[in-house]
Amino acid sequence: MGAALVSCVALTQTAQAGTIDGGSGLLTPKDELQLEAWLGEGSLTVTNVFSHRPGDEKTSSDFHDAVDQHGRTFTIIEVDQGGRDMVIGGYDPRSWDSHSGYHLTPDPTQRTAFIFNLTTGDLQRQQTTPDEYSRYYRNFANYQYTYGEDRKTNHIEYDYTDRVESQIDPGLYQTFNFRRDGPVFGEFGDIAVSGDLELGSTTHYSYGKGGPSWFGSHDTEIENFPKGPGIGPHDGYVGFETGYSGESGTNILGGSGTTYTALDRIDVFTIQAVVPEPASLGLILIAGVCAIRRRKAHA
Repeated sequence: MGAALVSCVALTQTAQAGTIDGGSGLLTPKDELQLEAWLGEGSLTVTNVFSHRPGDEKTSSDFHDAVDQHGRTFTIIEVDQGGRDMVIGGYDPRSWDSHSGYHLTPDPTQRTAFIFNLTTGDLQRQQTTPDEYSRYYRNFANYQYTYGEDRKTNHIEYDYTDRVESQIDPGLYQTFNFRRDGPVFGEFGDIAVSGDLELGSTTHYSYGKGGPSWFGSHDTEIENFPKGPGIGPHDGYVGFETGYSGESGTNILGGSGTTYTALDRIDVFTIQAVVPEPASLGLILIAGVCAIRRRKAHA
């Protein structure tokens, strides 16, 4: 009976194995199993469709040529973090593309992306609800510009008319897709890769728990004033946006705020769930029989 139980264990493990096609110097079988566990769909076949190595002169255009419109992917990135190599990356449930900008997910059930650190085991899932700690304020104001003869503004008068407070919904922003950029996750780059694929940054905004590690303000013209050549007043409407967070999380490298880093290697994999073939189904059936035998053995 003992030998039969050992055989059952071996058969069960064989039925659950995933596959890495195309090879990878970054993704190990152990890491692939960890990604399977985080995704929660059972065994996967992942196929290497893009690799970048130092000195190969590949850019974001090469990245997009290889991965655009290929369905969901795992992006694996090796970074040099203060002399320590770390392997981070992200799961994108949608196809990358070169022109659409932000992939927005207003439906929380579509927020299934996540980023990860395979070196530390850290996992940060796309946020599904507006951040309870963070707010931004919009101060609207009428303004009047007076031009001098050099056509440069020399006097501005503001008349504040409105103030609106809103919650921030960082998880709305899944990825950013533009040909001049490498893979970018989140609105402000929870993971962001430069166009030359040599530099990267991480922040904490659209992924993970806690408020965003973002604070900033900027002026936005809501309605542009006429920019004619004449001299005289021109009216318009301007908004000032200021964001703050009452509770800040850490980025995927464990830092606060934005962490900049050099990139060493990048691999991108398409993903396919393993559909058991008839022989595999037989193994699963045997595994079920084994379970029954174990129960009888312990009865």
